[in-house]
Amino acid sequence: MAAALPQRQDERGREGWLGIQPPNDGLVTYIVGLLVLMAVLWFGVARRRFPGPPVGAVLARRRAEIVAAEAALAETL
Repeated sequence: MAAALPQRQDERGREGWLGIQPPNDGLVTYIVGLLVLMAVLWFGVARRRFPGPPVGAVLARRRAEIVAAEAALAETL
């Protein structure tokens, strides 16, 4: 059975977990808000702009470009 996290009461009588104590207890709301904002931005904006890793035809085209560039470089040396 897992041990419960130690509880403590602050000066106002509120119980909290060890590690989230005043004045840092107000930052929990801030951090949760940032996480929500980042999730909204990811699913709303960045996800459409990020093409993802290269696969299939994109990878083959890139390999062909590299081989051509290496061949052109070998000719100049």
